[in-house]
Amino acid sequence: MTAADGQSASGRKSAADRPPVLELTGVTKSFGPLVAVDSLSLTIRPNEVVGLLGENGAGKSTLLKILTGVHQPDKGSIAVNGKSVNLRSPQEANAVGIGIVHQEQSLFSNLSVAENIVMGLSKQGARSTRFGIYRWGQVNRDAASILERIGSRIDPRTKMSDLSFAHRQMVEIGRTIEIARETTRALNATRR
Repeated sequence: MTAADGQSASGRKSAADRPPVLELTGVTKSFGPLVAVDSLSLTIRPNEVVGLLGENGAGKSTLLKILTGVHQPDKGSIAVNGKSVNLRSPQEANAVGIGIVHQEQSLFSNLSVAENIVMGLSKQGARSTRFGIYRWGQVNRDAASILERIGSRIDPRTKMSDLSFAHRQMVEIGRTIEIARETTRALNATRR
């Protein structure tokens, strides 16, 4: 990296020089007289992993609902990748790359990994015929690719009930990322 331009020899800016992936400034949310989140400011930089801890009633769930567009803050601002956003719905949060993987899993144990990943996704594109019938070979390849991007080599044909809790969480994470990616693609297509 050169001191003059803050860039590495490859021309890429270091993580510290890029805008935060998520920045909350003075975020407040109240429900009647109860203040659930009080003037919270938080900055998350690229490649950081952040844990959210607190007692019951500390506002953790409310903060996550604000970030996923379920609740809107009464005050404050949210920026994603340096751009101010107003998250009015989970779809809008997904469109900017925000998703949530809940501790309580929302997967179907009697279905395969691939079936769980595509559940709720569009049936358009290579995964299905023009009549909306899944092409299972393509679904399994897509599911394997999604899981490989997050470092998992789970066989997409495996039944969820045969996986450990940790492997089921990996499927949940992959699914959440794919929902955000698909939502972003759909929004970008409508903007053209």
